[in-house]
Amino acid sequence: MSHLRAFALKPLIQARANPRRPGSAGVYALGYVAGTVKIEGIAARRRVRCIERQTGCLVGETWSTADGSYRFDYLNARRRYQILAMDYELQFNAVIADNVGAVAGAPERPTPEPEDLIAPRNVTVADVAGTVTLSMSHVNLTQQGVRVYRSTSPIDPNSLPAPLMGVSGWPEVIEDTTAPAGTVLYYRLGAYRDDTEVISEEVEFDPDAAGAPIGVALVDDTVQGGVFEWIDASGTVIPKPAQAFFDNHPAFNLTEETVDGQHLINVPKSYWRRAEISIPPYSGTKDCWWVAAAPQPDYQLFSAFDSGGIELSHFQIGKYEGYVTGGKLCSLPAVTPTSSRSWNQFHIDADARNVSGVTGFCMHHMDMRSVIQWLYLIEVGSFDSQEATARGNVDSGTVYVTDHADNLAASYRGIVGLWGNLTEWIDGLRHVSGDIQRRGYGQGSWNSTGETRDTTATTYANSIRPARSVADLFIADTYQTSETGALVPDYQRWHSSGEIVALVGGNRSSGGSAGLWYLNVLNSATDAYSSVGSRLARVP
Repeated sequence: MSHLRAFALKPLIQARANPRRPGSAGVYALGYVAGTVKIEGIAARRRVRCIERQTGCLVGETWSTADGSYRFDYLNARRRYQILAMDYELQFNAVIADNVGAVAGAPERPTPEPEDLIAPRNVTVADVAGTVTLSMSHVNLTQQGVRVYRSTSPIDPNSLPAPLMGVSGWPEVIEDTTAPAGTVLYYRLGAYRDDTEVISEEVEFDPDAAGAPIGVALVDDTVQGGVFEWIDASGTVIPKPAQAFFDNHPAFNLTEETVDGQHLINVPKSYWRRAEISIPPYSGTKDCWWVAAAPQPDYQLFSAFDSGGIELSHFQIGKYEGYVTGGKLCSLPAVTPTSSRSWNQFHIDADARNVSGVTGFCMHHMDMRSVIQWLYLIEVGSFDSQEATARGNVDSGTVYVTDHADNLAASYRGIVGLWGNLTEWIDGLRHVSGDIQRRGYGQGSWNSTGETRDTTATTYANSIRPARSVADLFIADTYQTSETGALVPDYQRWHSSGEIVALVGGNRSSGGSAGLWYLNVLNSATDAYSSVGSRLARVP
């Protein structure tokens, strides 16, 4: 579900146009569509597209000018069009004017006034594989390029140093290959056209703070999936970082590797913080989640990077749902994932890989999934993974091969089929007659969290438990019994008595209740079902 507001798009006409065929006296075969874009009644510069309604073909794209006006010339006046306007700041939904007819004729469009340049936006800087890398976005149509200004002290925009370099066009990433090592640096970017230049806000690169904290604050928990603001380490609201920010942030830099023929995703070490704090301009306190790639005050290392007191640089999780062949659990494309095996049996299948010098393979673990959930939440800003990413294979009633399009769609940073297809047995979390317990890697002893399960058969979280022993997990605190309108619209169930182990993700028939936060702690370790599989992982 999208929670952005809509803005206004007004085509010049929307009545039916009916010019006669080409060659008719006094009638043109060509036409134009013109109109204005406004946000809350104020003219705005936004990207506008013209789509031929019958064929779906994109026939034109432009940006509205400073007065909000746009125009598409030389259109077929006998066709109907859809005019689509989009907000590059992602504060409003895209809007569409449908069944728009072109005005017959194509009078000469007056030469527009030069646009007012806007400084590069969403500027970030990060260390990417040892290179200081600037990321940015642009809204100017007529800029000729970008200049980079660098200094070892804050830069006065009214007294700029000589530019470090210039890059033509609209670069989204610029690498500073000459940055001195181990030095705090300040950058500003200038978008220029001829003698005009506009300067960005300053960004600071601190080599000791690479992978600095980034977080989200839940500012409205009454909307399905939640409404979030992105925040810095202090809790100050910031614009949603550009995609390049997350691509370049060390904590989000997941990579693929093949070990013993198995496709695995490397998840790098990171740290977490969760707190309820004041987030101006919102009233009250808000639940906040942060991650960082380096140690920070009040942050904790994710449990997934602690193996019996040894700190891990990363863990590895299967890229694909588990497939068993030769008695070994695999992570492979183009195979039908294995089901109808118990939690106990999948442990045996995963351990069977650890022969002939191969070590570390195991069933995937709740501590691992927790890290993935945190990264997803902070990058995407939603608890509704079906709405924000893709529905996945949750309606077909059929188990698809691991790299089927529906499974590929239900992915995050290379990890495929995180929900739907088969529900997955997972290690690390259980309850014993209501006592919620956790354990680390190695199938060691279980430890009570001091938390007890809810006895309601079906719950959908409206808030997340804050208790320190489970604060890194996403266990319902308050809840409702319907997914519709829930903060977390994924099924969560803690039921039955005895030693009960966990399932995650949901399956081919779970519908809207499946998702990244689906958690079903209902079955014993000896149960087996045709709708349940598992996933390979590795502790290096």
